[in-house]
Amino acid sequence: MRILITVGMIIIFVSVFFIFLTGDAMFRNAFDCTTEAGREVCVFRGLTGPPAFGVFIVAFFIMIDILTVYLIVTNIK
Repeated sequence: MRILITVGMIIIFVSVFFIFLTGDAMFRNAFDCTTEAGREVCVFRGLTGPPAFGVFIVAFFIMIDILTVYLIVTNIK
């Protein structure tokens, strides 16, 4: 039982790490930022191409997290 919980927590930890990493990369590519008169001005370009694919990656990792939590909860007695 402890092995199941340990493996599940490792899976969730790695998955959440990749969710944050992918989300950060998506938002960095979705904005065009320039510095004007000492201020940083950012313009939203949209989520097209690779950043839009990142949304599917994030959704995939969220589904893995939900499945892992479900398996752990249903197997704990």
